[in-house]
Order: sequence, then structure tokens, then C-alpha cells
Amino acid sequence: MATDRTEIKIEVDAAQAQAALRRLLEAGEDLTPIMADIAGTMQREVEENFRAQGRPAWTPLAPSTLRRRRQSGADAKILQHTGQLAASITPSSGRDFAQVATNKIYGPIQHFGGTIRRAPRPSRSKRGGTTKGGEIRIPARPFMVLSEAGLEKIRLAPTRVLQSALDGAA
Repeated sequence: MATDRTEIKIEVDAAQAQAALRRLLEAGEDLTPIMADIAGTMQREVEENFRAQGRPAWTPLAPSTLRRRRQSGADAKILQHTGQLAASITPSSGRDFAQVATNKIYGPIQHFGGTIRRAPRPSRSKRGGTTKGGEIRIPARPFMVLSEAGLEKIRLAPTRVLQSALDGAA
């Protein structure tokens, strides 16, 4: 009894898979794009902290500070009297690091809080004299913090960058 055999043949061209694996290998050797992605996420997180005036909310401004700002027509947002601190947040990254930083000397005291000593200075009043110096307590208003959502974006950065390489976009 004769049987007809039909042969089915499947061929796989591995060139596309090999090219994708090569792109993944190259992307995995140079972490610079991943670190740049992470630094960008960190900068956006800090910018959002300024927009939201803290996450969780920062200690409100003292009534005297609010009065002075309103009298001068200045912004009453916390840590944004001039906008210089928020504008100073800059990202940087390399093959093995990602960070955001401020070059403002007053950044750490605003972030961590603490006490500063103010020296007496000439008064601006018509009567002259000097203003009294003394200690000023600055409440902690942590602006260099990451939300849980931000941390998750950072955890997923390698996946995003490697997927982009796998897709051929890198």
C-alpha cells in the first residue's frame, strides 16, 4: 500500500534575530543612554516637587514671609521667591552614573532644614541703626526626592532603552 507523503519544510532566516541580538548586546555594553534616561526622569521628578510645593506638602511659609512677599508683589510659592533654585536643577549622566544637582549654596539648608545665624546689618528704615541679628530656623522642604512613580520609571529605564534597541531605534 502506497502512501502519499507531503513534505512540509520551515526555514528560518536568523539574520534579523542576529541583528536584534547584536543591537541588544551593544546597548547593554554602553549604559550611557540608560543613565541619561534616568537623569531626565529625576529632573522631571524634582520639577514636579516644585510645581506641587512638595510631595508631601512642604511646611507653609511663615506669616511674616507671606506678608513681605505680598507687599513686594513677589510670588508666594514656597522655595520660588526668585525661581533661581528651581531653575538651577540640572541633570548629568555618564556610562555609570545619573544625577541631578543644584549649584545654589542655599540648596542644602532648604532641602534638609536647619538653623542659620544672621549677622546684624544696617537698617533700611529712615531712623537708621541696625537690624538685630540672630538665629533663623529654616524648616526642611525636601525638593530632591523621588515619588514611587518616579522610582518605577527609573526601574523600567533599562527595559525602555533595550526595547528601543531591540526595535532598531537605537
